Amino acid sequence: MYIAFRDGSAGGGAGGVIAGLALLMGAVIRAVLPARLAGLLASRRRATDVVTLAAFGACLLIAGLVLPRLGPLSAQGRMAGPPMKGKHG
Repeated sequence: MYIAFRDGSAGGGAGGVIAGLALLMGAVIRAVLPARLAGLLASRRRATDVVTLAAFGACLLIAGLVLPRLGPLSAQGRMAGPPMKGKHG
């Protein structure tokens, strides 16, 4: 929440990385904790929880690492930057 407040949409990459790491940490914790201590992490069978948390965490982590490199989009839907030179320009 702090990153979104401070950086707005420019902080999406850092927020994705943090959320992805949190989900991956939740997967590891769910894998090692016994069911009686897992609390709200134990919503289904252990294998289902671990695979789901790990998959979502990995996807968010990858998206968070890629987002800062995409750059802002211009109003025309292209990547912002200097105009491209073509045959007519």
